[in-house]
Amino acid sequence: MPNPVKVLHVTTSLSRNGGIEETLRVLCKRLQGYEFQFAICSVLGSSKSVLDDFRDTDIPLFFGKYRGSVIDIRTTMWVRKVAKEFGANIIHTHNNKGNYHGRLAAKLAGNIPSVTTHHDMGDIRFSKTFQADKRPQGKFDDQGQELHDWIATFVWPFLNVNMDCLNSRVICVSNAVRNIHTPDPNDERFKIVYAPYDETIFNAPRQVTEKETITIGTVGRLVPQKGYPYLLEAFKELRTSVEHIRLRITGEGLFRPHLEELIRKNNLEEKVTLCGEHPHDAALYDGIDIYVQPSVSEGCSITLLEAMGMGLPVVASDLDGPREIVLNNETGVLVPPKDSSALSDAILGLIRNPVRAAKLGKAAQERARREFSSEAFAARMADIYREVILK
Repeated sequence: MPNPVKVLHVTTSLSRNGGIEETLRVLCKRLQGYEFQFAICSVLGSSKSVLDDFRDTDIPLFFGKYRGSVIDIRTTMWVRKVAKEFGANIIHTHNNKGNYHGRLAAKLAGNIPSVTTHHDMGDIRFSKTFQADKRPQGKFDDQGQELHDWIATFVWPFLNVNMDCLNSRVICVSNAVRNIHTPDPNDERFKIVYAPYDETIFNAPRQVTEKETITIGTVGRLVPQKGYPYLLEAFKELRTSVEHIRLRITGEGLFRPHLEELIRKNNLEEKVTLCGEHPHDAALYDGIDIYVQPSVSEGCSITLLEAMGMGLPVVASDLDGPREIVLNNETGVLVPPKDSSALSDAILGLIRNPVRAAKLGKAAQERARREFSSEAFAARMADIYREVILK
């Protein structure tokens, strides 16, 4: 029996309801076994909830004890040690600190082939093809800026883009993300692999029933790029037209105090719920009538795909990433980013036309299953790992 290919995943951290964590869970679920063996190395540790999510797997987990800064050679050497002890044939990196230390460790561990996945649009400032200043401006752009120092704003994105030369393969979760990292459409090192949603979990048929209260829902980390202030402003407008309506935001993050302040300032405490972390299962979408993804920057949203897989009508920002997932007015509704009024109008249109909402939800579910399944994702990833080993 041939020896399995051992792949060490290196990421900055692990947190529940995050896209990277769900990608890793799906990948391990689909490919761990005869041909591939995985381990996960988290530079900054993990929350207990994520440990619970991986408890029933046989995936080795390694957690760092250093800060993982750019000058922290201890983290690089620790990742190198983990890779050597695990016997890694490939080091697959994710996110800022995971990318930096993982790629360096691969070189120091004997030039182990490395693969990097770029999961979002966060490196757009150093794009190879277009500039960040082309993005629309919005009234909430300054909120949350204190959460990002100059290292997060400039250093990590610069390194993410300019260290791609160290990789055997670079995976981008959408064409929009790929365009940040290479101007060459024929560069075979750069592969597009859309983020997966687990169709074995997020597949419940949507029951369309008469309800007195409409629930708007969204799922994701509480960070500025998710655009939640615009959703709160849109919801405030909706309340003038729809009396029985609620908003549910599921996820956790450093932006929570800002959202709590906006909720208080707009007297929305009785109508808006910040649910915090939740086990990553179909119950995330229970009771939601319309799913909204108000992002101001997005590569390929797994939660948007999950909502589509659940048959929910979706409203999303008309950005390059979501535009590759949602076909406007066919499988959902796209609205200009950072435009609360347009967001409110789109949601209101679906509330007032439940037949159209149900039709969009059904079409969204069919597209998600056909184009973005975890099975297709795993097959694509297996092919890339084989290419790297045979190179």
